[in-house]
Parts: sequence; C-alpha cells; structure tokens
Amino acid sequence: MEIIYNVNKDELIEHNDDTNIICISNGDNTTLNKTTLKLNDTFKTWSEVNIVVSRYTKQNGFVAIKYRLELDAIDKSIVRQHVYKYWKAGVHSPKKMKDISLHYDSVTVKMNCEWQASFNFGKRATEICLTKIVNKHNYLYDTKTIELAPKNLRFSQ
Repeated sequence: MEIIYNVNKDELIEHNDDTNIICISNGDNTTLNKTTLKLNDTFKTWSEVNIVVSRYTKQNGFVAIKYRLELDAIDKSIVRQHVYKYWKAGVHSPKKMKDISLHYDSVTVKMNCEWQASFNFGKRATEICLTKIVNKHNYLYDTKTIELAPKNLRFSQ
C-alpha cells in the first residue's frame, strides 16, 4: 500500500496494489475510490477481474463486454483467458443479398473503438494477470451509455 499526501490540494491519496483501488480523501471528509488497470496487475479469481473491469468502465463512462473466453485444452472447467472489449467495438458489415429492396435499411451502432483488456491465467501461474491493455477511444464519453447498454437493461417488475 502506498500513501501520498498532496499538499497543494489538501488530499490524502492511498493506493492499494492488491485491489487496484485508489482512495482520495480531501479536507471535506469525502472519499473517492478510483479503480485503475495497469499492465501486469494480478488477481486471484475471475470474479475479482469482472468486478474490477466493471468498476473501471463505469468510472470512465463506457461499457465493456466479454469478447473472448479461452478454456484449457485438457480441463474445460479452467478458464485460461478473458478478453474484454468496448461493447460497440468493431465495424458493421451487413450480409445483404443482391436485391437490396428486400432488406430493412438500418444504421449501425458500431464505433470501431480500440479499447481492450486481456487477462491471462497461465498453466504454471498462480494468479490471473492483465497482459494487454489498449486504452484508446475514438469517441466522446457519455454517461447515458452505461444506462442504455444491453447488459444493464432489465425488465420492469
């Protein structure tokens, strides 16, 4: 754990390497928890990875989905790799037939965003490691995005 006191802003910054959470406390007794993702961060379980990625994306104003899941070749119950991508990543390529009049003309929501986080659990490893982080976005952040993402939509009770 690393503790830094910022004299200019009267803030106490506390960084916990185990949970990847930065706590910022100012003189008003308000605390802001900020989750960070850095290369070679380690995690104990896949659920911990899910929680950290979810917190990170919500704090930064976008939504990530599990893009790829790789299982062990011998024991299919062991997850070896998870890749998270922005939920509107990629480029829409329609599969239209020759007669275009038979198809509904729609607009794509894909943005070709490059954000990606890859986590790997090696065969001889004891912890899950963040092996790749591409922190590039080609759009403006929008807080409404989080509420409108398909993974956050629920049926009304």
